[in-house]
Amino acid sequence: MKNNLWILMLAVLFIAGCSTMGSSDKGVAASNAANNVSNDMPTSKVKNYKIQKGDTLWKIAKKEDVSMACIEKANNMKDKAKIYTGEVLVIPAKEDC
Repeated sequence: MKNNLWILMLAVLFIAGCSTMGSSDKGVAASNAANNVSNDMPTSKVKNYKIQKGDTLWKIAKKEDVSMACIEKANNMKDKAKIYTGEVLVIPAKEDC
């Protein structure tokens, strides 16, 4: 039940973020944190990170002290180079990577 609540909250955040995106291409290409969370990542120590203008996956990984690969895996990122301002990423705890 607790996991379903997290997924619902992430879905609401994603939908709210999509309504403010300027381009429909970005809305389609942006990953949906609620649907893309890796099932093999523990959810107890997960936190969300809202991408800011100028962020790169490398900068986020360095700031959050986890590897890029860990963030990519936690978010089931298909195109690892594409992230967008306003998108919400799941950041797992370092020990879970």
